[in-house]
Amino acid sequence: MSIGPARAAQITRVVCVALAAALPCVAPLPAAAQPVLAGAQDGVPCPDAPIAVRGSDAEDRADLCSGAAAAVAFLADHGLDAPGRITVEIVSRMPAGYAPDAAGCFDTARKLVLLLDHAAFARFGRWMGRPIDRVMHRAIAAHEVAHAVSATHFLVRRPRVVAREYIAYVAMYATMDPALRAHALAVFPEVSWADDAPPDEAEYAADPMRFGARAWRHWLEPGHGARFLRAVVEGRVLDGDEP
Repeated sequence: MSIGPARAAQITRVVCVALAAALPCVAPLPAAAQPVLAGAQDGVPCPDAPIAVRGSDAEDRADLCSGAAAAVAFLADHGLDAPGRITVEIVSRMPAGYAPDAAGCFDTARKLVLLLDHAAFARFGRWMGRPIDRVMHRAIAAHEVAHAVSATHFLVRRPRVVAREYIAYVAMYATMDPALRAHALAVFPEVSWADDAPPDEAEYAADPMRFGARAWRHWLEPGHGARFLRAVVEGRVLDGDEP
C-alpha cells in the first residue's frame, strides 16, 4: 500500500507528532494562516540551545528548552549541527490545516516549529496508555526540534517521510526520560526492523509510535547509529527523493 501523490506532497510540507494511529499531516497551512499563540509574541532565547521561543508561560518554555537542548546536543554529537536559530511557537491550538490530534509540527516551508502548550496537550488525556505529563511534553519538543535541525542536512531535495521521521524518532527516544522510553518500548515489545524490509509511508501513517519504536531498536543495532544516520541524510538509505 502506498500514499498517493497529493498526500505525499502534503506530508512533505508539514511533519507532525500525532497522538493517535492516524496520518499526522493533513492539508498544508495556508500562507496567511497564523498559529494561535498562548502568550507573548516576543521570542525568548533558550539558555542551552539556539532556540527562540514565542508564546506561553515560563514552565512551558522550560519544557521546550529542555527537550530542544537535548535533541540539539544529541544530533550535534552525531554530526548534525543546528542551524543558526530555530524558532518555536508554543500554541494553545494548532491552526486550521493540521491534524486535530497533532501535538507538535515542523513546517518545512516556513522553517517553524509549533508545539502545543502543556495545558492543551494534557487535554488529550493519555498518550501510549499513560496520562500526559511534562516528561511527554519535553519528548514532543525534542522530536520537532530534531526535524528542524535535520532538515538543514539532507542532501536530497525531497527526503522521504520515513527518512525524516527516522531521525526525529531516534532523537526523541535517545533524549527521552528513561522511564518513559521503557514504557514506550514495552507498548511495542514485538517490533523490530530488518534491514531488508524498512517501513514505508503507509506503515508510518498507520501508527507513528510503532514506527518510532522500530526506528530506535534499529538505531541500537551494531553497525547502525551514526553511520546509518549519515547514510539517511545523504540519501543512500530509505530511498532518497520522494517521487
